[in-house]
Amino acid sequence: MTVEAANPEDAHRPLEKSPNLAASLSHVEMRQVRNDYTLRLDGEVYQIERQAIVSRLRGANVRVEKRLDDSLAVRLGERYLAVRKYAMPDPRKAPPAMKTTKAKAHRGGRGSDWNKNFNMKTGPKVWQAAPASGCRPEEAIQ
Repeated sequence: MTVEAANPEDAHRPLEKSPNLAASLSHVEMRQVRNDYTLRLDGEVYQIERQAIVSRLRGANVRVEKRLDDSLAVRLGERYLAVRKYAMPDPRKAPPAMKTTKAKAHRGGRGSDWNKNFNMKTGPKVWQAAPASGCRPEEAIQ
């Protein structure tokens, strides 16, 4: 048994020009972009590609879409940002520490000699230096 519609006009809304089914069917999480343009997701670090960096991206909240095909899409507003998995450097394979030359090595002791002739213990006392400067005590107070 069928029932005729009260209004014969089509009530369907037109579909958007390009529906993004992958975005609609993905698992979405919000993440904050760090100062080095990275973000963490599921124990992994992702780097935003240099050409995708825009102003006010640091500290911004982005939408991370984990797609059904295991791909990852990061969106800021309506714009998708290119990302890649960041390979954390292996601390066991760190470059060797730079060797310092003898000229640049710290020798200990006083350091710089800019104040070698300035010693408070060997200088004149204040009561001795004031008359030598020609300053009268009442002028020094004003």
